[in-house]
Amino acid sequence: MLFQQLSEKKPADSRETSLPGPSRQASKELLSGPSAGSPYGSLSDGSTSDPEIRPALPVVTAEPEVASSDLTRGMDGNVVIEITIDELGKVVNEVVIASLGAAVDTKVLAALEHWRFRPATRDGVPVASKQDVIYHFKAG
Repeated sequence: MLFQQLSEKKPADSRETSLPGPSRQASKELLSGPSAGSPYGSLSDGSTSDPEIRPALPVVTAEPEVASSDLTRGMDGNVVIEITIDELGKVVNEVVIASLGAAVDTKVLAALEHWRFRPATRDGVPVASKQDVIYHFKAG
């Protein structure tokens, strides 16, 4: 509270002076205002009128069967697929965002056909959603 003590001090010659910056009242409000955040996390201070949204969670997954012959030596990287999940938890659309070539992408897409999700929900009602699936590959 050093700022508050200094701003309340009178000058030695007892004249009132105006310092640049916030007024005394504003300074007191800044120093005594509510603290940011919540000690119990953001949900305890959040609005109760906003919809509760939960993401889709995988229940069944499958790994792509990529042979070493599908990857050329020195080929390292990610295949990123954006998937759309319907209200029943089934993958209904796939879009390749990052590719490592047709052979690898095809096997990743084939594996995603077997994935099943607990669907995303809004206020407890299942809704369609999108997610990115990332597979990292390193050629040996």
